[in-house]
Amino acid sequence: MAEKKSWVMYDSWIPLFTTLPHDSAANLILAICKYRTDRTYIPDDPMVLAPYAMITEQLEKDEQKYLKTCEIRAESGREGGKAKASKAKQRLANASKSYQELANLADKDKDKDKDKDKDKDIEKPQRTQAALVGESSLSDPVKEKLMEWLAYKKERREGYKETGLRSLITEVGRHEQENGSTAVINLINECMANGWRGIIWDKLKQTTRNYPQQRSELDAWASA
Repeated sequence: MAEKKSWVMYDSWIPLFTTLPHDSAANLILAICKYRTDRTYIPDDPMVLAPYAMITEQLEKDEQKYLKTCEIRAESGREGGKAKASKAKQRLANASKSYQELANLADKDKDKDKDKDKDKDIEKPQRTQAALVGESSLSDPVKEKLMEWLAYKKERREGYKETGLRSLITEVGRHEQENGSTAVINLINECMANGWRGIIWDKLKQTTRNYPQQRSELDAWASA
């Protein structure tokens, strides 16, 4: 039985190559070439694992089809043909095993990436929120109200990352200096009560225009 000396590239593979960075696309082509001589080969570039698994699966199907065609044409009495068929079957078995290992490795990488995203988006803000707010120059009543706002955002699954939280603290501090603690606290209460996604700071300007001289005892205490 003649050994297959070529392989086919399909139009459906074009998006797999064109959506990858040039370096990864080159790595994918190199990985396919290495696969032709070593069916146990697994590429080092994690970005090519998924397309590599898809392409090598198709190559396995093509080779199985080729082997079946060769078996039909081969003479049943030729021992050499039987030996080659046996060798090809063993190679396919090894390739199938390697493909399964590759698929498992790709799944593990996806799980690791998901875990890393969760750590960055959830765990880190939860560890630093209280510290960042506590270390700020905000008044104690505003700090307490800001922590309530962070809990409200967490319930909505819209938590802050560290950089965003620092910006929020700076913004709250600026408005507390300009409009007073009571105005900031009342605004945050209003935003939570209405289920708003963010703090509508423009409403403070409206309040200031309507009551330019009003300051509460809490503002006087906070600035003392």
